[in-house]
Amino acid sequence: MEQRIFSDILIKFFEEEQWADDFLNGKLYINQAGKFITEGNDFRGDDCEGSHVVSFEKPILIQFTRVDNGESIEIPLLPKTPIKQSFEGASKVPVLCASGFNSNNLIKLEDNKYQLSSEYMEYMKQFGMYAVVFSRKELLDKIGKVLKEQCIPAISGDVQYQAYDTSIKTFATAQEQYEQFFCKYVSDSRDYYKQNEWRLILCDTTLINENDDHIVIDIGTLQYAVKANIENFTKAIMSFHEESEEKK
Repeated sequence: MEQRIFSDILIKFFEEEQWADDFLNGKLYINQAGKFITEGNDFRGDDCEGSHVVSFEKPILIQFTRVDNGESIEIPLLPKTPIKQSFEGASKVPVLCASGFNSNNLIKLEDNKYQLSSEYMEYMKQFGMYAVVFSRKELLDKIGKVLKEQCIPAISGDVQYQAYDTSIKTFATAQEQYEQFFCKYVSDSRDYYKQNEWRLILCDTTLINENDDHIVIDIGTLQYAVKANIENFTKAIMSFHEESEEKK
């Protein structure tokens, strides 16, 4: 039930209140994937961003053969060694992140009243002490018009959390490569799943200049959005009801 009711609602966290205000006004700062790769911390940095990662149970033998005499040698790659597969320019792909609402982070108080779990909010404090709750549909509608005018392809969706793969993947299309940004590999030391992440991916590696780490897209003021600090969101009660006839 929670998944369906709150499927259109997203929350985004900010380190600075001004950044939250900018977002409310429709000024979107969209970071390159490389920023998430290089950030050296335990909650955000991920050197597997946009990569397909394989880890085999048994040793893999890498064979080197000389062309002149045909002599060869096999060198074993130890089991559990992560092997990354990515594409050129992946670190420059623009990625907009937010967090979804579902049974992973919602506590049901009554039939139609919910509250964000304290564990989730405590974890998300690492991303900033200000947050904006907003409509996924409104944001996608507004940015969709801008991207269409600029002929920029984009995809969006919830991040899937999984262990390393056990087979090499063949990407048949460019979109399949970009869809890899919806995958997060978890382990005992990296609890990414707590982020409940949703992403918008701009499928173009040339949008961000070489010397920049983000682009700015203006989509106009968000009507269905609200800002507050973390403490207020932690205590906030969320409820739902049908729209009355008078408001239609």
